[in-house]
Order: sequence, then C-alpha cells, then structure tokens
Amino acid sequence: RLLEPLQESYEEEVEAMERVLAKYFKEQLNRADGIMGRYLSQGEPEAKTQMPFNELTLIPYLMDEELKRQMSPVLIDAFRKSWEVINAAGVFTELPFDAELPLFQNVLRGAGKKINDVSRDALSNQLQIGGGRGYSLDQMVRGVPKDDFRGLRSYVKETYKNRSKTIARTEMATAQNTGTAARYKAAGVTEVIIQDGDDDELCAPYSDTTQSLDW
Repeated sequence: RLLEPLQESYEEEVEAMERVLAKYFKEQLNRADGIMGRYLSQGEPEAKTQMPFNELTLIPYLMDEELKRQMSPVLIDAFRKSWEVINAAGVFTELPFDAELPLFQNVLRGAGKKINDVSRDALSNQLQIGGGRGYSLDQMVRGVPKDDFRGLRSYVKETYKNRSKTIARTEMATAQNTGTAARYKAAGVTEVIIQDGDDDELCAPYSDTTQSLDW
C-alpha cells in the first residue's frame, strides 16, 4: 500500500537531487581548478614542503553552507512527499506537514557537510602523499606518471566524476526514511524500524541497513 507510491516518489527525487549535485560538483571542480591554475602561474613556492594551498583552500567550510542551501529544497520536498503518502494511505489521522520538526531540521543541518568532508579527506590524503615524496607544486598538481601519482587536478576530476547519482540515491533514501519516521512519530509511534537497501558511504544520519529510530 505504501511501497509503490514511495518508490515512484523516490525515483523522481533522485533525479532532482542528481541535477543539484551535478551542478554543484561542476562549480566546485571549476573553482578548485582555477585555484590550482592560479598558483601554478605564480611559480614554485620557496620551500617544496610548503604547498600554497590545502584541502580547505580548495573546499572551504563555507562551501558546506552553499551545498546545504542547494540541497535543502529537494530534501524538504522528499520529506513532504513521504509524509503525504502516509497521510493518503489513511494509516493515521491526517496531519499537516511541518518542515520545522526536529528530525527534519537535523538532516537539513548536516546536508552537504559529509559530502564535502569525503572530498576534503581524499584531497588531504593526496597532499600528504605528494608532500611525503617531496613533489614540487607542478608535480603535485599535474601528477607524476612514473610514480603512479595522478596529481590533484586529475584527482579532483575523478573525485567528482559519476558521484552525483550515487550520492543522490543515498541522500534521497535518507530523506524518504526520515519523512516516514517523522510521520510515524507525529502519530505517537515510539519506535520505527525502516528497511533500507542502500549501503553507500554517505548514509547520514543513519548508517545501518536496518534503521531503528527511537525517541
């Protein structure tokens, strides 16, 4: 009774979130590429061990807020659709949707941060590897093929390539589960077990395949 409309809604929401993320990743890639290109044009730093940028230069924390701003409308729409599916099913007395509920606000507050944290961690790891090998700025950015070091420019491109759909599916599964859980909570249910088949790296705020939400 609930699964079919929820699944239809989920596929629509994934497409909407994928568009948001693809646009953001393209902007982020252009930004990081511009920063690295600007430093390359200035020549090598005096000390090879002192890179003129790091993962926070390429993806500053301010970008977390920007990604959250872009993701929030799609997340709220997913919350609302899950809520309305349960309303329409007549499982409980109909209640109006409220995006200010704590469960929704908790997801919205963290939206974007974990996605950017994964990217920052990957860049930090590459910077440490390159720094440990004593690479120059040019080598760090462009890569050292003989050492199988792709370089940050290539790494950034690969980091963002094809991530949009994977992350969109995970984020929308979380949003749909949160909307369902919030609706049950509003009806007075004290515990909900939600079966979630996705097991991607970005399953915030719940990481287990079976999600038990206690209040």
